[in-house]
Amino acid sequence: RKDLLELALKYYEQFIAERADDPLLQADLAEATMRVGRITREIGSREEALKTVQLALSMYRKLVGECPDVLDYQDRLAAGYNSLRALQRAMGRPDEALVSCQKAIDIQKKLVAGNSDVLEYQARLAGSYMNLGLLQGETGKGDEALVSSQKAIDIREKLVAGNPDVLEYQAGLAVSYSNLGTLLQEDLRTRDEAVPFFQKAI
Repeated sequence: RKDLLELALKYYEQFIAERADDPLLQADLAEATMRVGRITREIGSREEALKTVQLALSMYRKLVGECPDVLDYQDRLAAGYNSLRALQRAMGRPDEALVSCQKAIDIQKKLVAGNSDVLEYQARLAGSYMNLGLLQGETGKGDEALVSSQKAIDIREKLVAGNPDVLEYQAGLAVSYSNLGTLLQEDLRTRDEAVPFFQKAI
């Protein structure tokens, strides 16, 4: 797998070097830069990965500013903040990861509010709320973690109810139930409330 990632890294680095000045390819360049950051996280320096992901985010922010009606740029910017969140968490920077996760959520909430028919926006927002809950739990914000986890469940329950044949939505809901059960179990005040959520997850 490492060999494949190294080949991919070389491809994206070459793509960026050859097309950096092409104004028509800025979205592709931002995506290629983000992929370089993700691959570097896997096989290289996390500090270098952090710089690259932040560069990609700056490119996406510029695209969103110039083309505010292109929803794909907003969606990718939110995904980029989630990539940054995951990297910051892996580097032991949970407070920074919380900020990045919240930025992703702020973007995704707007996407959902303006495009209620796009179910994938809802699914991604639920995923971000779940990640936020996990981070809040890890940083001692137990009550906030419960609220965020419940928000993820609320969204995913509606997705499953409206789309019972989509297995991805069912799997996401099961994970959210399990995560909420874990949070409840870790708090002595709510330990007895955990069991029903573990049962729902099965």
